Amino acid sequence: MRLGVALIPVFATGGRRLSLAAAALRIGYAAALGIATGTLFAGDAEAFDSIWQTALGLFGLHLVVLAIAGWRSSIVPRWIAALVAIAGVGYLVDALLSITQTSLGFELSTVTFIGEVALLVWLLGWAGRS
Repeated sequence: MRLGVALIPVFATGGRRLSLAAAALRIGYAAALGIATGTLFAGDAEAFDSIWQTALGLFGLHLVVLAIAGWRSSIVPRWIAALVAIAGVGYLVDALLSITQTSLGFELSTVTFIGEVALLVWLLGWAGRS
């Protein structure tokens, strides 16, 4: 949850509403993950998987909204925003395929996560200079 809120000022130059929406989606993802974890501890692996896939969809949507704000931002490099958007779409596709019980033979997000890594490295470097 803290990360979702902490990113608001960084991405607000790309649109305060977008930045707030991204934070709300990140908080929703964290809540869904907490609920999913509770079902796993209760021994209901099927419920966990269902909630987890929904949570990943929320996370993907969070990344897409964050990427749009980043693209419009005067702070975030556009190539970072583009990679984050690709990562978000990867999570969304994985979640939709899981819900429709369709398989690509692999999870797309295992490839597209590089956008998250790029954002992490950029944030660490940017924060270090600020």
